[in-house]
Amino acid sequence: MWQNEFPRFYELYELSDQSHPDNYFTRVFQNRFTYERDLTQMSYGPLEKALEQLDEEAWRQLKEKALPLITQKHPRREWSQLFNHLYEAFGYEWLAKKGYTEIQFIARLDKKSKRTPELFGKSETSKALLEVKTINSSEQEIDRRKIFPPPLLDLTQGLSDGFKNKFLDDIKNAREQMEKYDVPTDRKIVLIVIRPDCEFWCNGKVYAEIDEMASKMCAPDFEVVVHQLIR
Repeated sequence: MWQNEFPRFYELYELSDQSHPDNYFTRVFQNRFTYERDLTQMSYGPLEKALEQLDEEAWRQLKEKALPLITQKHPRREWSQLFNHLYEAFGYEWLAKKGYTEIQFIARLDKKSKRTPELFGKSETSKALLEVKTINSSEQEIDRRKIFPPPLLDLTQGLSDGFKNKFLDDIKNAREQMEKYDVPTDRKIVLIVIRPDCEFWCNGKVYAEIDEMASKMCAPDFEVVVHQLIR
């Protein structure tokens, strides 16, 4: 029973419209758990673990954002918006690992605003803002998955220009969001969550490129953290 291994996922499922034809858990997750249990643990386990670290108030806030998206399937990107929000838990987890004991999601007073950082963390010696950005699969990867058998991957190339532009734009936008947020802090962190294309797994040099780009964007008061996902 997957509720024992994924209690926070299961809580979301219980609170959702289970009869909806586009419910993510009934359409996708339950089948994956039934037929690919080990792969499901490997793919979703880190996120479940991060969700379990949220305190009661943080979990309430994240549930509020995630619940409507469980039944909203995009025609091409499916449930990516749901996971874009759930991945904010990785930011909470990162702050906790760094010794921040007072961590909270920052409420958006203007619900239409997209210029508010996700998280604020406080320890005895530091105050930090953290913004989570997600880079999902490319349009080319989405098209590739629809072809059977899928075309061969070109492993002679490094990162695409599209990925590089998205990566750098996300960092720039995250920095602007945190600089405009009027709270004194000594650390600003952007955590980039990457849902990689298939070619990432077969082309190790792209990871060195990502690390190099991230390091170039760092500054004494600004950090870039890359979180790679298993797709």
